[in-house]
Amino acid sequence: MKEEYLDLPRFEVTINDLVAELTGHYYHQKPWQLNPGKAALLVLDMQNYFLDPSSHAFTPSAPAIVPNILKLMEMARKFEMKIIFTKHVNDDRNADMMGKWWKDVLTDGRWESRISKTVGLYDCKTVGLYDCKTRTV
Repeated sequence: MKEEYLDLPRFEVTINDLVAELTGHYYHQKPWQLNPGKAALLVLDMQNYFLDPSSHAFTPSAPAIVPNILKLMEMARKFEMKIIFTKHVNDDRNADMMGKWWKDVLTDGRWESRISKTVGLYDCKTVGLYDCKTRTV
């Protein structure tokens, strides 16, 4: 049975504890300055496959990160930064562990492979597909 291991109220505490565990000390935010002309926001694999409760691959904790992604997207639009969405897709020859784990192949063009509307996708175009196994476009 799938369970929600991360929800919005616990999100910050969990992240801070993880940083402390990995670094040996608590993270203190340092001042930095965004250079919008040299920056882009990467939004990774926010697909129906993982975010829609009707999907067999739904990740119950995934909705906890959506509000922060929306805030980052709002900031990126305000500063006229590029927003780049990635999506994980496979075919029979490169599915490997994904196919074994989910007992499914997430091919491009399926509803499940689309970027979820929960992240406010309005104007998107595919700029290329990259096969990580063969390292080809």
